[in-house]
Amino acid sequence: MRLRTMLLAISWLASPGLARAQAVAPEPPDPPLAVEAPPVAPAPTPAPTEAPADTGVTLKLYGDTQFSYRNRGAVKTTFEAAHLDLFFAYDVGRVAFLSEVFLEGRETNEVAVDVERLQIAYLFSNALRVRAGRSHTAFGYYSDTYHHGNLFELTTERPLGIAFEDEGGLLPAHIVGVGADGTFEGGAAGALRYDVEIGNGRLADPSAVAVSRAGKNEKMLNVRLRWITPIDGFLIGVNGMYDVVPARADANPALARNDVVQAMVGAHAVYTEHGVHMIAEGYLLHDTLSGGSAYDTWLGFVELGYRFGAFTPYLRPEYILFPRAGDPIFQQADGPWAATRTVFDARVGVKWVALPQLALKLEVDRVAHDTAPQESVNVKAAFGF
Repeated sequence: MRLRTMLLAISWLASPGLARAQAVAPEPPDPPLAVEAPPVAPAPTPAPTEAPADTGVTLKLYGDTQFSYRNRGAVKTTFEAAHLDLFFAYDVGRVAFLSEVFLEGRETNEVAVDVERLQIAYLFSNALRVRAGRSHTAFGYYSDTYHHGNLFELTTERPLGIAFEDEGGLLPAHIVGVGADGTFEGGAAGALRYDVEIGNGRLADPSAVAVSRAGKNEKMLNVRLRWITPIDGFLIGVNGMYDVVPARADANPALARNDVVQAMVGAHAVYTEHGVHMIAEGYLLHDTLSGGSAYDTWLGFVELGYRFGAFTPYLRPEYILFPRAGDPIFQQADGPWAATRTVFDARVGVKWVALPQLALKLEVDRVAHDTAPQESVNVKAAFGF
């Protein structure tokens, strides 16, 4: 009886009469067969002039299943069905609500449930929208364009350097706080889009997100500026981020460290028109250990693809260069990048959009940590509806 009740509730939420909100920039709509990715930096919906309209609740589901072969490790082949993404949105007039609940299988085969996004937004005009809650940090292009559903991504995985926190990403993929964004139209010169965010920032453990309690009094500040050029599908942007990572206390002196002041600057360029898919991003992480030295980490990637009907072959090289002395946050003895100087990842594959709700991907990947490469072959089916 309980299962039947749940199914009836989900059926009611997903009924055809429920419309989707644009003002909070949710997961992109199901693309037509020829569309690879969400539109480039859409402007917020103009503020309504009539009485608020109740759009009802929108429910979207995304997931994937995969087979992988790796040439290193005790277990070289595996099947996976480890991701289910539940996306909810609700609008009434200028107010928009959004939540994203992600169920993910861990390496231990346990399923973890995370509330990846939870936010409320108010749209004043195209020039100003304010929001509060947990969202994807507005840096570069990839971070807040592609969310947890893999259907819209070209490759089988996010770039290593901007992976999610619990997957070893070097940049904070999520922020809990407040933000503002908007677009100023410039006529023939294009448009200028901005994002400003203030939030809890990193914890002493960089793999965690401060969802209910900050780990320090200082707050993270993030700013992004974009020029949406007059050329359709082409934009360029820059980023700046400042944060203080709290000290880590540990009985092992090799793991204990002082506060770290972290500054990030980055730039990105994107072109997604006429079958061309091009995303280029680069970042410099400057970490200054309290009472100690400064450390620079460089990272960047270029993702290239060209669509032939429903098929898009692609290539994505990525490079990370850690400081010689080791980064004080990510390269401690128990960290995911310990004892690593350089990382080079090269992915080659093809994406087939068999249906607007289904994408099949075949990918060959070679990732090298210094001189220890690992090759893998991945076959993934990603879906969403």
